[in-house]
Amino acid sequence: MRKIILSVISTLVVVGFLIGGLLLYMRGEGFSAREQPTWMERTMARNARKIVTPAEAKNLANPRKQQTAAMIPRLTSISSSTAGSVMELMDVATL
Repeated sequence: MRKIILSVISTLVVVGFLIGGLLLYMRGEGFSAREQPTWMERTMARNARKIVTPAEAKNLANPRKQQTAAMIPRLTSISSSTAGSVMELMDVATL
């Protein structure tokens, strides 16, 4: 009984330290989509993709080899007030 209580308490202490470390990290640096992922995040994401991708899908080829002009959306649905700022941000000549 004593070993069980000791193991439960030690597990709770370790989990508490992990949660505390995560909170300190989030408070200090935070999470950002602009930063490059660490090697651990890249490895975990790569392995997760490998696990969830069905075996049949791994051997499939892309039916479209190249993007055509018909596939690119046009700026026709954007209002004229925002179209100017969008055109400044995008190189519309390539559309």
